[in-house]
Amino acid sequence: VCSSDLQPNVSNDRTWVWSCFDFSEGDLVEEVFATKFQSAKDATKFKETFLQAQDAMTKLLAGADGAPDPEADAAADALNKLSAADDTRQEAPAPAASAA
Repeated sequence: VCSSDLQPNVSNDRTWVWSCFDFSEGDLVEEVFATKFQSAKDATKFKETFLQAQDAMTKLLAGADGAPDPEADAAADALNKLSAADDTRQEAPAPAASAA
């Protein structure tokens, strides 16, 4: 979830800057991101899409949900049953002794 609003770069109308929490390397770190586009039109389209995604995330975090999807619900149920703490691996059976 982005922690700040999308801000235009003060020196360029084709560049946007924002900060978000990044967990890509295993630790939660707030990072500043920027992107630059070839045209102001592309930058505006990015802003619109970014704001739509931010709005959708806000709604999801508030408890909104998408349309019912039995396949997605089944997948979610299966994921809820998983646990990283459980060691459910089974040892492979020992090979049968050969008669020599």
